Parts: sequence; structure tokens; C-alpha cells
Amino acid sequence: MEKLKTYSYIAIDTTGKHVKGTMDAPDKNAVIEHIYDLGLTPISVDEIAPWFSWEKIKDMEIGGVPLSEKVFFMKQLAVMINAGLPVTNVFDILSKQVKSKKLQQMFADVKEKVSSGIALSKAFADYPEIFDSITIALIKAGEESGHLDVIFKRLSQEYSERHKIASKLKSAMTYPVVVMIVVVLVVVAMMVFIVPQMTKSFISFGAELPLITKIVVAVSNSLIHYSLLYLIGLVLIFFSLRFAIHTDSGKKISDAVKLKMPVFGPLVMKMQVITFARVLQLLVASGVPILRALELTKQSLDNYWFKVETEDLITIVKQGGDMAARLLQSPYFPPIVGYMVNVGQKTGKMDELLKKLVGFYNVELRETIRGLTAAIQPIMIIVLGIVVGVIVVAIYMPLVSLAQNVG
Repeated sequence: MEKLKTYSYIAIDTTGKHVKGTMDAPDKNAVIEHIYDLGLTPISVDEIAPWFSWEKIKDMEIGGVPLSEKVFFMKQLAVMINAGLPVTNVFDILSKQVKSKKLQQMFADVKEKVSSGIALSKAFADYPEIFDSITIALIKAGEESGHLDVIFKRLSQEYSERHKIASKLKSAMTYPVVVMIVVVLVVVAMMVFIVPQMTKSFISFGAELPLITKIVVAVSNSLIHYSLLYLIGLVLIFFSLRFAIHTDSGKKISDAVKLKMPVFGPLVMKMQVITFARVLQLLVASGVPILRALELTKQSLDNYWFKVETEDLITIVKQGGDMAARLLQSPYFPPIVGYMVNVGQKTGKMDELLKKLVGFYNVELRETIRGLTAAIQPIMIIVLGIVVGVIVVAIYMPLVSLAQNVG
């Protein structure tokens, strides 16, 4: 049986009087047909949504347009433009296929602008929260060369790669985050509920508490009586660190620390190298001049020190210097990047060599993420075991003391 929804409607009768009502129906069209059957003319029909529903949760858009949506419409753009469909028709079709309301509004606006003679790249540039400067530069290059279909195909591949990397990182970080939450909940539960009850029992029997038990009891009492202060303190520390990281000096320090961390450092480095090589290859292959390509590549990098290195490369190229030689001297880029760029410069096949470099580091990234996951699991289990073990020992030792005294 089809699920019914509740709709409210406003209509007018033959005398012009407004009639209001509600009706359960499978969809809005059924309500409109019913209103006509009553001899009325519908003015508005709106669904009465419940205060809470999973449908409302699914429709919420948090943090802008999802990357998966961008992957979808870029692929669709490439296919339809390659098939020879007019751009205005393409946006009509896309607005009906995407789920994001933000994208639907954007497509309608872009269609109107393109129809009035505005270039597609300029129309997209009005939506910086959806299209970054790299995307705009590539579309502009496609318009100038007359190969927009090729550009959108490359962009769809680029967004797919971004989505794959984001998915890999999310899957890698899910386990440690879940385990950390479990550790915190277990420790807090033991300290708040179990330790106080056991402490009362020990005191009633006149047991002498060892040092480790006294420490655990002190921490337990502190958590119970000052939990609100601890929570406020953690919130203040979190926002203070977040503010500090977004300052220039804070960004320098935090990005340097990320690169030097024993487990996450190699992961950060490989992700920056992949982004550098992939974006530069995409831009060079699309005919974007090398200086402009390097500037856009710098914008795509997250780490401050890799941005500085890329800025140095821009300066070297402007002065007519050797980009490969500068990469080989870099303390951040691995030597293989300089060697591949050197071969690309000599053979005139820079885009092909950068593509091979991306392929090599994609394999390296997968291995690093797999190794990271494998390393974090035992570390988290050991941490959980130590914390719970200390609490258990602190409870067990007075029990042994009591048993000996009774004996």
C-alpha cells in the first residue's frame, strides 16, 4: 500500500471565496485532482511535514554541496556536452537530476546567464563555494580551445579522485575515533559509578587504601564534583587551539608538526604530493600556461610549507630557472618528484610524467592508510587496556588487603 502524506490546501470557489482544508494523499497531484473534483480552483498545496522525520534529515544540507554530488554532475556535464546537447538544455536536465537544492538554484541561474551571452566560466565563477579557482581556470581554457567536453571529462576524473581520497581517509579514521569514544565512555562510567561505590565499601570496612587507589579515588571525586568545569575547560581549549591554528604563526607550527608526526607525517606528505602532481598535470594537459598552473596548484595545497615550496617554484620559473633542480633541493618534496619533472622537461611530456607520479603515489597512499589503520588498532587496544587495568588494580588491591586482615 502506498504511503499517504498530509497536505494543506487553499482554493477558491465559483464565487471567489477562499476555501482551506487538509487531505491525506500519496502526492501533491492527487490533492490537486481532488480539489478540481470538488469544483474548486487550487491556489496552493503544501505538505504538512512532521516535526521530526528521516526525510527532513536527508534533505538537510550541511557544509555546502557534497563532493559526491559534484562528481555526479561533472560526469553528466561531460557526457551531455560530448553528445552535442546545447548548454542551456544540459542545465535543465541536470537541475532535475541532482538532489541538492543549492545546485538546482545554481543551474537555473547559470542557464539564465549563459542564455544572455555570459561565458560559462564567468557564470560558474559567481559560485566560489561550489567551484574552486582550478575548475574555473580549466573551464575557461576549454572555452578558448573549443574542447569543453574534454575539460569536463578531466574535471569529472579530478572530482572522482578527490572523492576517493576523502573516502579512504574517512574509512581509515572511523575505527580510531569509535574506539576513542568507547574508551572515554568506559573510563567515565567506571570513575563515576563503580569507583565511588567501591570506595564507600572500603571506608565502611576500615580498609587502608594504597596510593594507586587514592589517586583513582581523587580523580573520580574530581570528575563527579567538577565535571562542568572540566567540560568548559575542554571547550575553551578546543576553540583556543582552533583559533591559534588559523593564525599565520599557528598554521606554520601546526603544519610543521603534522609533517614530523611519526604516523601521520608520511600520510600528510603523500597527500600533498598527490595533490600537487594531479592538479599540475590536469592544468598542463588542458593547455594552462605553466606559471598560472603553478599558482593554481599552490592554491589547491593545504599544508603551509608545501605552499611555500610551490611559491619558490613560481619564482624560479619566472626567473627562467630549473624547476626540477629546485624540487630536488626541497626538504619537503621527495626526490622522485624532482626526477620525474626533470624527465618531463627534457622530453616535453610533463603531463605524462606527472600522471605516472600520481599513479605511483596513489599506490603509496593506499599502503600508508592500510599501515596507519593496522598501527592504530593495537595502540588503541593497549591504551584501553592500560587505563581500565589501572582502575581495576586500584579496586582490587584494597579487596586483597581486606581479605588478608579478615584471614
